[in-house]
Amino acid sequence: MTVKRKRPRSADRKEQILNGTLGLIMHHGLSGTTMTRIANKVGITEPALYRHFANRKEIMLAALDTAFVRLAERISFEEEDAAAYLRRVATTVHEEISNNPDLARMLFEFICAPPSEDLREPVVKYLLMFLKLLEYHFEEGIKQGVFREDIDLQLTAWESFSLGFTLSFVSLMGLQEMLPQEKALHAIDNVIDRISVKKTRARIHRKPRRLAFPRHAVSR
Repeated sequence: MTVKRKRPRSADRKEQILNGTLGLIMHHGLSGTTMTRIANKVGITEPALYRHFANRKEIMLAALDTAFVRLAERISFEEEDAAAYLRRVATTVHEEISNNPDLARMLFEFICAPPSEDLREPVVKYLLMFLKLLEYHFEEGIKQGVFREDIDLQLTAWESFSLGFTLSFVSLMGLQEMLPQEKALHAIDNVIDRISVKKTRARIHRKPRRLAFPRHAVSR
């Protein structure tokens, strides 16, 4: 007797499609993530994709939402004060990107998407959301008496955000050894110390040692 395999529920199939799409973007970029490749990755026919999404653009938008929501979930936690939260965010982001270098490429693919992909507006929306999250925690730090009242919330948020952006770029270029976790945490501590009411640290850091420039990065 032939046993018929159950088809995945629509929600499960959508999740498979989005996971497959994100994987393809990591390895082939946005332009290389075609409907044919997505269908082959998931193990369904190309016409079957249209039962779940109207077109390729809708898949890309849903994949973008999935990627940024997952990143937001990884940095959603409670800490005793704003300074501790920022240090934990720095540690989490460093670990995520260091353990999964392809994540950096995927994020840059979305950020640098060509106009034809029509992803600029949703990407900007998520970037501003992360900046507002940082501003919120700096403002909370002021209320807690941890940070000075005269700091520029927007500018400080951008400065902190740029550290994560730099880490992603370093990972994308394969130069992770130039920005190890020790240096990344030292960088965020420099920001925290500068805006703190009391210039003290949760722990004493040694000055990061200067690392040798990677040989493969030196042209001969």
